[in-house]
Amino acid sequence: LAVALLRAGRHADAIPELLFVLDEAANAAAEPLRRMLIESYVQTGQYAAAREQAQLLAQRAPNDVRSHTVLARTLSLVGDEQAALRAIRRALALNGNDVASLELAIALAWRAGEQPFALASATRLLTLDSENPVAQRVLSGSGSAQ
Repeated sequence: LAVALLRAGRHADAIPELLFVLDEAANAAAEPLRRMLIESYVQTGQYAAAREQAQLLAQRAPNDVRSHTVLARTLSLVGDEQAALRAIRRALALNGNDVASLELAIALAWRAGEQPFALASATRLLTLDSENPVAQRVLSGSGSAQ
């Protein structure tokens, strides 16, 4: 039911269903459900709840790149840029070749005024994807990474 509600764009209705399923889920099944819950909280403007769930996700899956990337994105949405940068650095420490993490690292670093980190991330991203528009834009000096 929760997935159907999400697909219908009914994030507020999906939240109680996701919370119920998370209570019943085994650890392996909980991570994707928790990511859905975080997205639902974000979509409904419940950023404090999203942050709490994202922190829990990263704590329960400390070696999962995606969990730290979700945490970084969520922290950025609530305005905690320094914590977001720490989370994305942790994601990249786990896997420096993760394209989604590199793209987010570029945007976060650029906004925080950490151009060397943004440029290093863009350079790494271009070695993985020579056509990546985010990396190309930053390295061409044409403006922001967003």
